Amino acid sequence: MIAIVAVLVVGGVAYYAGKSSAPAPQDTFESDYQPQGNQNNTNNTSNTNSNITDTSLSAFLPKEGDNLEIGTKHHINFSKVFQVSDYHSLLHIFGVVNSQGKEMGTICPEFEIVDEYRFDWIAGNLTNSCSGTSNTSIRLPLGKYQIIFTELDSNGNKTRTTKSGWFNLVTSTATYTYKNHGFTMELPSGYIPFEEKSEGGPSVSITLPNYNHLTYWTDASWWAKYNLPEYSFYREETVGVTKFKVYLTLSKQVIYWFQQGNVGYEFSGQPQRGDPTELLKTFRFIGWN
Repeated sequence: MIAIVAVLVVGGVAYYAGKSSAPAPQDTFESDYQPQGNQNNTNNTSNTNSNITDTSLSAFLPKEGDNLEIGTKHHINFSKVFQVSDYHSLLHIFGVVNSQGKEMGTICPEFEIVDEYRFDWIAGNLTNSCSGTSNTSIRLPLGKYQIIFTELDSNGNKTRTTKSGWFNLVTSTATYTYKNHGFTMELPSGYIPFEEKSEGGPSVSITLPNYNHLTYWTDASWWAKYNLPEYSFYREETVGVTKFKVYLTLSKQVIYWFQQGNVGYEFSGQPQRGDPTELLKTFRFIGWN
């Protein structure tokens, strides 16, 4: 494989090693993170084939201490040597790690391609993998992170890694707009919905704040056949901009149901711990485009 170097850039401007001008001073995000040693050192790691040069390139963007606001778009640039068309999800990984070194997820360039050398990253949005068809979305909380580009050979061995500087994921508001599965909703900053494919029926189970819960049904006819008979219709209710059908379960739990075509959204919660209608006021169906 031809040796390649990926240049990480946020903001659409490439910075190359050897740039003499110092970065402008900027505010830093308050954190109890303490760097372990010099982040600019070059360390050698090894696999079964050869030593791998693992260099922290903090001269590139995002630089050490940069603040990226959750939900805003930032350019990440490939170098002239490595173009978007060279990207392969099984051979090239844009991973994100937190300040404890934990792998948080990956950035998928094919989702937001700008041109042959750039793609957009919506800060804070990751997936568990860029390959396959049943991937789970991940929302990063506030904190300190680093982007690590890893190149693999056809046997899955690392051939090169390139790192950004440690950057801070911040927010200027108390909430952020969660977007997935055809809808948006305002959630508290730092809250990460946990998503998993449900074993019972064609659906995705999503946790929400205050013990509320959403089931995204990919086959509403299945829901109508197997779940609806267990519910009693109560009324129709408009919450925010959305009209829901409200049902009661046998245990008198309130269910809010919204259907669009053959997909549906089933909201449930524990009102004594937090009124689910407060979340539903911010629910917006936007479609999948």
